Amino acid sequence: MANKKSKKHLEDHTELHRKAKELKDQESYRAKKKRSKKYRQYRSNQGRSPKDMESKYQGCIWTAGFGFVLILGAGLWELIKFISEL
Repeated sequence: MANKKSKKHLEDHTELHRKAKELKDQESYRAKKKRSKKYRQYRSNQGRSPKDMESKYQGCIWTAGFGFVLILGAGLWELIKFISEL
């Protein structure tokens, strides 16, 4: 009788181990799948000093401002030309 109980206990124990391994494998698969869906973020200013980036931004602002002044000047020129023809 004791042998049947120990055999039954051993079968239950191995069944528990098998289920635990299956569950662990499923969790591992889910974690791996979740990791593969992550998107990589790229940093455009990586490896550049803040001083360099600031000077580049200032250059962009000056260029945009100069372009705006040119467009405004051309518009005023055309307006003056139009008024002088009247």
